[in-house]
Amino acid sequence: MPRAKGRDNFALRRVDVDLGPINRSDGSARFTLGLTSVVVGVQGPRPVKVSRERSDKATVDVVFHRRGGIPQGGGDTKLLNEFAFQQRKAEEDQLVAFLRETVEAIILTTMHPNTFIQLIVQVLHDDGSLLSAALNGCMAALLDAGLVCSTTLAAACCCFTADGQLLLDPCLAEEQKAVANVCFAHDQKTKEVIASCCTGLFPDDKAFLKSEQLARKASLQVFDIMKQAYQMLKG
Repeated sequence: MPRAKGRDNFALRRVDVDLGPINRSDGSARFTLGLTSVVVGVQGPRPVKVSRERSDKATVDVVFHRRGGIPQGGGDTKLLNEFAFQQRKAEEDQLVAFLRETVEAIILTTMHPNTFIQLIVQVLHDDGSLLSAALNGCMAALLDAGLVCSTTLAAACCCFTADGQLLLDPCLAEEQKAVANVCFAHDQKTKEVIASCCTGLFPDDKAFLKSEQLARKASLQVFDIMKQAYQMLKG
């Protein structure tokens, strides 16, 4: 099936990075990928409650906000809505855990013992590849906050369709119809995979490896755009 606006299967949608859109944060960024858009704010390093204190490094937390709750309705409709809400919540809990583990792996947390670093991810609009947009938004916000990291990461998503097509940066409709979706985060220095998250099953290793290669090329494009945004900010 042809992609929207005649987009090539291996093409990335338009990427925009805006650093510092939130004045009350220690660092922030808006990351837009096609129609998918997130804003990420960074708070910290700040003093942490004794119950969460870690003497050897900072505690890292990620908060995820998406618009919309349980739609109104009664009877079977209410039950279906509540089931859909709980299913989405479970998916978001998995997303948050992946974001937290990936971000914590690159922040030099040992430089800030007994402190708390929080990233707040607000989804403005989700039109697919949300996980890569959220990861890229987190990285851009960390750069804006000036937190020291071991490397810079960038992420991209791919999906494999029922009719055997591999698509880079899928929109929401493409993700929902796909038999497998995957997100890769790449290290700017080594170009190797830092983390990945996959749902569904790829038909074989060849297709999975091809998706990683596509994501790596897309990540290089995102790196360049982040670099340009950072250089413009610093003048």
